[in-house]
Amino acid sequence: MKYLLRNGKVECSGSKKQLIDYVKENYADEYWVREYGKLFDSDFGKFKFAIETIGLVLSDKMSNKEYNKTHNGIRTVSKLLKNAEDKISGRTIAIGDIHGDIDKLNKLLYKLEPQKEDTFIFLGDYIDRGSHSKAVITRLMELSNETNCIFLRGNHEDMLLKIVKTKAEEDIEKWLFVGGIDTLRDYGDFIEMLSLHKDFFNQLKLYHLTDKYLFVHGGVRPDKPLEEQEKEDLLWIRDNFIYNRHMLQQKVIFGHTPFVEPYVDTDKIGINTGCGIDDEGYLTAFICENEKFITSKEV
Repeated sequence: MKYLLRNGKVECSGSKKQLIDYVKENYADEYWVREYGKLFDSDFGKFKFAIETIGLVLSDKMSNKEYNKTHNGIRTVSKLLKNAEDKISGRTIAIGDIHGDIDKLNKLLYKLEPQKEDTFIFLGDYIDRGSHSKAVITRLMELSNETNCIFLRGNHEDMLLKIVKTKAEEDIEKWLFVGGIDTLRDYGDFIEMLSLHKDFFNQLKLYHLTDKYLFVHGGVRPDKPLEEQEKEDLLWIRDNFIYNRHMLQQKVIFGHTPFVEPYVDTDKIGINTGCGIDDEGYLTAFICENEKFITSKEV
């Protein structure tokens, strides 16, 4: 039988009765079958806690043989469900700054095992610094044909789009200095880059809002509501946002500012962990349903 976590509920490929029959056949008497039936309707955290403790609570009332049989069953089913916890169906997954590192992107996606029902929210800065910006954009476009993808604009894409608009030498020099030279070298020339991926860059959003989270590249100005935020702050802000509580109801999931490990605060989570900046950096994903991090780092 296959198990998964959907909307906080433990589910299996079969029916509730099949799960009960599975437990009954392999591990327990009628009492434990009834208990598993109740726990099946609980959320995952309660289920896991209960099946790990219920045998210990009542073990003094059982013979050693009964206890060993029941406890082994509890451990087995608990392990199955724990393995399923990271394969929630219909996940919402945020991914931090990639900066042209196709290898770490591929490693992370391999670990995540994208499903059709998932929604991926990429926080921007797909290009520059790393050596394979073209391959990164191509891979992201392919992924968008496999699952739902939302692509946000980073400050590096914003610099690129500004060059397209102004064609100013000052803007070109600024972009090249912060890693654009690596992107230009990868594509061959500016014309090739725009002919391949101009539509991708033009369609990038400044933020994505849900009931629980605001996804944005840089952050927000703490003392302003979302409708009054300026593009400059959404893409570029750092310390004023990071070290002050904001006034929004949603928790902010952001990239832009690099950290050695994900930055976790009560009202914000930063997931730029230096991918594409140097060899020590890695790519981080944040799974919203269980607020877990998955990274490209080798285990």
